[in-house]
Amino acid sequence: MVYGNDDDRVTRFVEMVDRREQGIRDLEILRAEKGGEVFGAVGECVQAGAGAGLAYAAIVGLTAPEPTISKVLGGAAALGAVVVCGGAIYTTLHTEGVKQELKIGEIIDASSQAAEELESLRDDPPD
Repeated sequence: MVYGNDDDRVTRFVEMVDRREQGIRDLEILRAEKGGEVFGAVGECVQAGAGAGLAYAAIVGLTAPEPTISKVLGGAAALGAVVVCGGAIYTTLHTEGVKQELKIGEIIDASSQAAEELESLRDDPPD
């Protein structure tokens, strides 16, 4: 059946379908950008110096010709670099995942509202 624009339910149905379609496009963009965000987190970590300083200490400690203590310190510094940068990467992955979950919720909500309007139109067609 074809419905005209004179019923608010038709307008709301079209708006929800449009919102759903835009949400799907936004979700695809979020998914495509996720990898770039992770690389950005690594870059920020190194740029901030936390990862770079610990990594440098790790290299010096691990390559020093001195006894075991410098190797232990180097290993500890390397572990510290992994923890600091790993935390930044994990946080970014989590944040991007939450953004995607929220967008999926918006898509589901718009789909449900569109279905409700369509059901209402079927049950009580406009005159």
